[in-house]
Amino acid sequence: MLYASRVPFWSLQLTTKTTKLRILLDENLPADLSESIKRHSSAFLVIEDIQSNRPGMEDGPMMKYAKEKELIVITMDNGINQRTHPPCQHPGVIRLAARKKHKNAAAFRKFLLSGIRKHVHHCVTFVSYGKARVIGHEGEHVYQF
Repeated sequence: MLYASRVPFWSLQLTTKTTKLRILLDENLPADLSESIKRHSSAFLVIEDIQSNRPGMEDGPMMKYAKEKELIVITMDNGINQRTHPPCQHPGVIRLAARKKHKNAAAFRKFLLSGIRKHVHHCVTFVSYGKARVIGHEGEHVYQF
């Protein structure tokens, strides 16, 4: 039985039988989105925030840092994609790509609850509301959630 708490219900669902993703938040994420991810995701994500640790870092050095630390990059940067950072050459990229920017937090929550996150290692993943496109060395897979 779940009891009322200050933790959102979706976060409680993730505390059982989940694999923690080690992520790096890109500095181009809006502050409210970064804070939402940090506040509600500690049960299933190990988070490093580049905004507070290494502000102003360019994409190349950031991806190198992520690779050294085995961190999956979460970004909204259009310049980080499968052409500039091919699959299997990094721990992974999740690009939040909801057309309406205010829906990125909800899309990310739904993505994490869907179980698709187990497919993102060493891939480039585009998350929009209700859909994730995962591009890896085996090709492209589209998942609905």
